[in-house]
This record gives sequence, C-alpha cells and structure tokens, in this order.
Amino acid sequence: MTKWAIVTTLLALAAAAGAVDVNVADDEAKKAEAVVLTPGEGEGYYDSVALAELELAQRRRSPTGALWRSFALPGWGQIYNEQYVKAGVMMAAEAGTLYMAIDNYLISRKYLREARAAPSKEERAEKLERREQYIVETEFWGWLFVGALAFSMMDAYVDAHLADWDVSDLPADEEASSRLHLTPYGLGLAVTIDIM
Repeated sequence: MTKWAIVTTLLALAAAAGAVDVNVADDEAKKAEAVVLTPGEGEGYYDSVALAELELAQRRRSPTGALWRSFALPGWGQIYNEQYVKAGVMMAAEAGTLYMAIDNYLISRKYLREARAAPSKEERAEKLERREQYIVETEFWGWLFVGALAFSMMDAYVDAHLADWDVSDLPADEEASSRLHLTPYGLGLAVTIDIM
C-alpha cells in the first residue's frame, strides 16, 4: 500500500467520521430548543425542565462519530468530546509510539542493506543479528501504537456516551464532603470520617 493510498484512506475515514451520526446531536438540540417555552406577556420565567433538557441535548455527542474520529486522526474523538487534555495525551501517545515503530523499522532496513554488502560472514551475521533486534523493537512499538489507538477509540466512544449524563442530582459529592472533617489542633491536624 503506497503512502498516497494510506493518505486517501485516512481522508475517506475522516469524511465518513464527519458524516456518521453528526446531525443526531444537532437534531436533538433543535427538538429540545423547540420545547423551551418563551415567556408570555407579563411572565419572566422559562420552563426549567425544558431548559434542563435543552442543556443535556446540547451536550449530547454521537458515540459512533467520536469513535471513528478517534480512529481517523489521533485525538480528534477527544476534541469532539471537548476533552482537550485527553486529546493532547492521546496525540502524544499515538504519535510517539508510531514514530518509534517507524524509526526502528528504518534502522532494521539499514542493517539489512549493510548485511547484504558485508564482506565477511561474521560481519554479515552481526548485522543480521542487529537487524533482528530492531525488528523486535519495531513490533513492540507497533503493538503499543495499536493499543494506544484502541484505547483512544474506546475512550472517545465512552466519553460521548456519558456526555449528556446528568449527575447534578446525585448526592455522592455532598455526602463525601460532609463525611470528611479536618480539624486543626495546635501542631497537628485531626481527620474525622463519619461512616454512617
């Protein structure tokens, strides 16, 4: 497969990622926006339930679209989910592992050329042994790249699923903060944790 075929394939995947389920979130947001009641004459309020639904619809993301975006370009799925720090980490992980795999492969090719041109059997055997070491390194970094890519795709997919998950009514944060008490004492600090 030539480099132009690879570039064309990646561009086709990027275009497909843009088309897959992209309008779903926009359609949901428009539906929720249509439900929001505008204040009538003399009224100064909006329907709070409809506003909450509108807010959730605006946060909604397409999991399939996020997955394919993450496959097409490193970090694109995380950017789509507005997870910019994760996007940077994913870009660095995928680019770094891919660079190391390609670099080790090119070095192994160099040792193969040197082995073919070696004047003695001993030198040829040494060059071929070095080539094998770099082939192993190439496979190692290649599998790390595949793992980073798979993790990035799964992360983007799950984040898109959880983008509109409303946790505002869950009492876990309030309970956790009320159960842990820090009290300063002279030279120390007392920590009290309420179990019940």
